[in-house]
Amino acid sequence: MPPRSWHCALCKCCILKRDHHCIFAATCIGHNNHRYFFWLTFYLAFGIFMSMATLFVDVGRSFYLLHRMKAGFGNTVKSLSYFRYVCLILNIFALGFPALMLRFQVQILKLNSTYYQISSRHHDLGFRNNCQLIMGQRGLWTFISPSLRSPLPHDGTHWKIKQCF
Repeated sequence: MPPRSWHCALCKCCILKRDHHCIFAATCIGHNNHRYFFWLTFYLAFGIFMSMATLFVDVGRSFYLLHRMKAGFGNTVKSLSYFRYVCLILNIFALGFPALMLRFQVQILKLNSTYYQISSRHHDLGFRNNCQLIMGQRGLWTFISPSLRSPLPHDGTHWKIKQCF
């Protein structure tokens, strides 16, 4: 069995550098697909954050209009602003899980570890080398497109260990 590989009871196979079994992707996240999962969590958190920021500006503007237009359209503007406020609150809660996943993924990328060994520094080779091991030869440039060709530097069966002197 190669080092850093685990057998997944759900997938019924051995995964190289298994990070975890993802219920959203219905597969194990490991050596060959870790970069795609990292960018999924990044773009998910970024998209919800942008939606929340847009709603925050919109809610602020609608509350401003509510106070300016007390007569005539007051009930219509008031119900619309409450709907926007509820959407903003839902976005804040929706941002929590992807932001937490992204926080763990950044730590895993920084330390070249897995969820099972999240604080292990045995395979930490520096941020740039860790990015190349997980993202491929182009490193963080893979954020541009998932189809960007960025081959991984090795096959996932041999891992360098940090030398401690």
